[in-house]
Amino acid sequence: MEYNYTEREFHMSITLNEAYFLEEILERYLDDYIETLTKEKFKDPNTDQTKAWGYYQRQRQSGLDLKSKAKELIHRANSQSVTGGFVRDVGGAL
Repeated sequence: MEYNYTEREFHMSITLNEAYFLEEILERYLDDYIETLTKEKFKDPNTDQTKAWGYYQRQRQSGLDLKSKAKELIHRANSQSVTGGFVRDVGGAL
């Protein structure tokens, strides 16, 4: 996973149910949603298509990163419930 280090990172707390919900939405609708956003933003036929493609790629990667974080949270939560204990995430939090 690559990060743009010029962007500030923020953290939020979500429930396991919210993580499942987010992961399912992104799995089902991410590509269609990003395509619609790109078409709306770059609807002028004279738009430089390299800018539109770059926008599409950045937005899609952000969605994929978010989906990956949701899956990671689900995995950690399931590991905790199996072991009955708390698993400390030393790599960061969502």
